[in-house]
Amino acid sequence: MNLLSDHVTIGLLCLSPLVAGAVLQVDGSDVVLPFGDVALPTVCWSRRWFDVSCPGCGLTRGLVSAMHGDLTGAWNYNPAVFAAIAALVYQVIFRTRQIQRIHTAQEPLQSSAGMWLFWITLGAMLVQWTLRQ
Repeated sequence: MNLLSDHVTIGLLCLSPLVAGAVLQVDGSDVVLPFGDVALPTVCWSRRWFDVSCPGCGLTRGLVSAMHGDLTGAWNYNPAVFAAIAALVYQVIFRTRQIQRIHTAQEPLQSSAGMWLFWITLGAMLVQWTLRQ
């Protein structure tokens, strides 16, 4: 792969959950498709196999809630969702800028903010999980 396709791929991978969050809906404890009221399967293996929440439990419902403007609901599902959203939005903007710079033959930007946002998100997930146990 080349640098351009790497930025496009990462940008699309980070944009996808934001778009999905805007399209999907939360119904009780389920995330559902907006048509047909079809619930998505539970993706948390910890909850499925051991009936124990993991540090990421609630992120999907929180993302969907936040994308629909329900910030209180998003916080209640998993407060780390706001750090995750910040990391996703940052990556979409950063990758878009990188693609623009490649097309105009400018030097790519150097930034460690994406890595910092990743560690902040991971830390927030672990802190909220620890406090809720």
